[in-house]
This record gives sequence, structure tokens and C-alpha cells, in this order.
Amino acid sequence: MRVGSWIGCRVASMVASLATALRLSVGAQSGSHFADLKGLISRGAVVVVTGAGFSRLISGDPVTTWQGFLRYALARCRFLNLKIPEAWFPAAEERIASGSARTMAEVYGEIEAKLPPAELERLYDDALGHLAIKDPAAAHALAALRCPIITTNFDNLIERITKLEAVTWRSPGRVQEVLCGLTKGVVHVHGIFNDVGTLVMTPDGYANLLNDQQCQALLHGIKSIKALLFVGCGATLSDPNFSSLFEWSRTNLPGAHLRVYRLARTGELPALRREHADEDRVVVLPYGDSYEDLAPFLRSLAPPTKILWQLVACVLALVLAVQGWRYEHPQKFLVSGVVLFGDRPAGETTVAIPGYGPERVTDPNGYFSYECSTGKSIQAFEVRLGGEPFHFPLDHPVTGPSFIELHLETKTSNIGPPR
Repeated sequence: MRVGSWIGCRVASMVASLATALRLSVGAQSGSHFADLKGLISRGAVVVVTGAGFSRLISGDPVTTWQGFLRYALARCRFLNLKIPEAWFPAAEERIASGSARTMAEVYGEIEAKLPPAELERLYDDALGHLAIKDPAAAHALAALRCPIITTNFDNLIERITKLEAVTWRSPGRVQEVLCGLTKGVVHVHGIFNDVGTLVMTPDGYANLLNDQQCQALLHGIKSIKALLFVGCGATLSDPNFSSLFEWSRTNLPGAHLRVYRLARTGELPALRREHADEDRVVVLPYGDSYEDLAPFLRSLAPPTKILWQLVACVLALVLAVQGWRYEHPQKFLVSGVVLFGDRPAGETTVAIPGYGPERVTDPNGYFSYECSTGKSIQAFEVRLGGEPFHFPLDHPVTGPSFIELHLETKTSNIGPPR
């Protein structure tokens, strides 16, 4: 079988398998929230919001979470031997453990006030500037959705994996371009670690962000015309910025059709569904039993047409490359045989294969050999013995290495089967 034909068969099989898998994935949940979300993504009507859980999955480092970062900061305060009352540390740890976004913001405000400015900048770089990437699959799957991405995280893990641009609220024009799909990037709604002035971590910082009319107008615009998909978000939805957005939406968008989607592990569904008010229309979708199930689930949300066209384009490129290589480098193969007169070698005989160059004289034992190339097939032989020509048509053309016996018995000589 030729290489091109083999690839064609494999491609057809792969495409059919992929299409079947996609049909099964969607069909199993047809008419569900999954199908609704998948349809919205395919039409470009979704903005993704990632939280600390997403970075934790990628890096495996607890410092990427709000609580983990604050505990890291507490340890740094102890390490620097600052003049801090010892009783403050366990009290701060207790408030961090509460998980309340507002309470943790207050703790951070106290930490920020106790650290010298230079140590504060170093804290961010030491904690978030050198994170390991242990599992990039979820970030790649997220980028494949081709949705605008907002993150509440301070790290740049998504950008390091996907090569997308990091954008903060300091550049509202760039934020607008990303959110409407003109450019690709990751919008850091609470700032990024390597630009300390953009970070929103204290009660005053949240108040300033909520009072920033330009920032809030962009958020309100997103909520007005897009569905939101929260990924890896725990306390994110109770964050002052987003809780304020939901409050605004209840008053100003009571008749909006687009829902809010939140991905979670299967075991978390009952508790998370109780967290949200009915009027916020938050749909909690299970992506699997473990964090490792998130990347495959995100890939299943990607528009199938894009996946199939990318596959077809890759396969076509491969086929063309193989065909071009075969054209430039035709493969050689050998056709050899023996000329027999009765059951004895016919001695020195002239053998010709039409279209393959000069005639060949066999050796004294009647053996001959031709080097041929793909693109041509052997359909007949011509043999001369003592000046008399014999024509040997083949029942089946030869396109590969073969050994053939040519029997010169009568003028109606025949060919024995290749062996």
C-alpha cells in the first residue's frame, strides 16, 4: 500500500473516531447546561474567569492561593525579626483560616503595613516569580476555547504556558481589546506580582477598584453581553469586586438570558449550589471527581469544528509533505528473475522491461536484474533468444520487489507466478 493511501485511511479513521467521541460527549449531555455552554463558547459569547484553584492545579504550590500566599507572608514576617508582638501571629493565622475574602484582605493590609517597602516587593517576586509548572494541560485546554480570559490571580502561569500577553487595569484600552476579542491576552483584574502598584489586596485597594468608573464600566459591559465561566474559583465569587458585580446585575439586568457557569468537582456540587442566590442564575457544572479531570473537560468544551479543521489541516500538510518527498526522492526497488528454456537456464539472453531503459543481457545462468522506482509498474517483459523476440504480458502489474521466472518453451511462452 502506498504511503499516501495509508495516511488517507488513517486520517479517515481518526476523523471518524474523533467525530464519534465528540458526538458521544455532547450527546450524553444534550439538552443540558453543558450543551448550552458549549454552544455559547462556539459562538464567542463567553468570558472565562480563573481563580486561585487554577494556578494551584498548574503549579501544585499552595502559595498561588490567597490563604497560601498570606501564610507565606506571615512566615516572611517572622524570618525578618520585625518588631511584631508574638500574639499577632496566631490571631492572624486564625483569621486567614476563616477563608473570608474581606477578612483575609484585612490581614494582608496589616502585613503590608509591617513590611518595609523593599521587602514587600521582594515578597511578591520570591513567592510568585519562580513558580514551577507541573501540569500545563489545563492552561493549554483553556487557551483552546479561544475565549477572553480574566484572572484574579497575581501570578503569570497562564502567560508562561500559552505565551499570551498579561494586561492589567492600568491599561484600560488594552483590556477592552482583549475582552472584545481584538487581541489575545490575560486580564489581571487584581493586578500582577511584577507590577506591585497594580495589586488589589487590601480593603482600600478594593474600595479604589470599586470606585474606578472605567474599570467597573468594562466589567458591567462584560456581564451585560457575555456569559461568565468561572474556573478554579473558590472565594472568587464572594470577592468584593465580583459580589458587587452580581449585586449590580440583579438590579440592572433582571431579564438577562445569559447565565453564569461555575466548574467544580462532583463532590462539591451540593455545597456550592447552596452558596448562590437564585436570581444570580449561577449554574454549577461538574467536571469530574478530581482536579486532573479539569483539562479533559475543558477540551470537550472546545468547538468541534475547530478541532476537526485543525486535524484536517495538519493531515493535509503531512500528506503533501510525504507526496513531495516521494516526488523528490522516488523509492527504488529491485525486479530480478531467471530465463529458463524448459527446466534449464537459457544462458545469455537479452531481457527488456518496456519504459525502463536499455536491454539487459543475462549472465550464463540466465539471471537478470532491474532497478526500478515507484511511480511506474512492470506490466510486461521482452526477451530475445537467438534473435527471436518473446513477449511476456503480466496478469498483475508488479510495483515492488519481485523474482520472476520467464519460461521459453514455445512461441506462446508463459510466465510462471512471481516467487
